[in-house]
Amino acid sequence: MQKEINIGDLCKSTAGRDKTGIFLVIGIDGKFAYVVDGKVRKVKNPKKKNLKHLERLNVKPLVGIAEMLHINLTVGNNTIKKAVKERVNKKQED
Repeated sequence: MQKEINIGDLCKSTAGRDKTGIFLVIGIDGKFAYVVDGKVRKVKNPKKKNLKHLERLNVKPLVGIAEMLHINLTVGNNTIKKAVKERVNKKQED
């Protein structure tokens, strides 16, 4: 059974041309999630992805960044890219 995906979670794409990409969920609308990676998919143009095409990674969510986005604070793409990379690298070390 797949874990529930929430805002701030890091997910891996399981389908589409971005398959195996790691993304941060910045919004959820019904059965779709809006995801960014800070490189190709930036904050101003998130990817709308079906939730069944995402697999939640077993790492601590990036809640702080997601909260900043929800209250319309400016979060740079470099900040997101760096946070995703650090969290994924930290997971690989564990």
